[in-house]
This record gives sequence, C-alpha cells and structure tokens, in this order.
Amino acid sequence: MFDDLVAMVTPLTRNAYTVSVSAVTPKLKLDSSWSDKVILQAGKSQKYKIPYSGYPEPKITWAFSGDTHLPSTVTPTADTAEIVLSLKNVARGDSGIYEVTVSYHLYPVLLPPVSYYIGVACP
Repeated sequence: MFDDLVAMVTPLTRNAYTVSVSAVTPKLKLDSSWSDKVILQAGKSQKYKIPYSGYPEPKITWAFSGDTHLPSTVTPTADTAEIVLSLKNVARGDSGIYEVTVSYHLYPVLLPPVSYYIGVACP
C-alpha cells in the first residue's frame, strides 16, 4: 500500500524526531484479467477483488445502477490493500452496473469510477 509513500524525518534531539508523511494519490491496480462484464448463473456466489494503494486510506463508495443502495445479496468490504465486492446466491434482480469510486476525505482527489456489469442468467 505504501509503495509511493514519501516521509521526511527531522531529528529534534538525540532521541526525538519529527516525521512528516505526504499523501499518496490513490491508484486502482487492475490487471489484464480484470473484465468489466460478467455473467453469473442464478444461485451462484462470486467475489470481485480490486487491489488499490493510497495514503491516507481513501473513501470507497459503491453504487448499483446509479443508486447507493446495493441489493441485499451484495456485500462490499475493503481493507488497506483491496476492495472486495461479494455476491451471494444471486438472482436476476442483482443484474446491473456496480460502480466503485475511490476518493480522499481530505484532498480533492477523485479517481474515475470503475464499473462492472454483472448479469445473472436464469437456467
């Protein structure tokens, strides 16, 4: 997470230091296996993981087809290095565009949203 972190250490006394840490712009680390269109079978479960970096920890917001209320079968989580969207026992009503936005609380940095179209096929 802190690959681009810049810190400056200034000695004050023999045992005391001041540490200044600069912000690191958030980055989503999408690799070649990432796809923005996914079709799942009804009743199946799936996790989608998006690695990211940035400091301080960014604000992560999900939307489903333009609404911030996600279906009850969908659970978003995040830790310090990965954003995860978990879908459990999906149904046709879970089909739509899931969009994640990463921004900072304190700084005016906003990455372009990343979108998944998730379709649910019924047998």
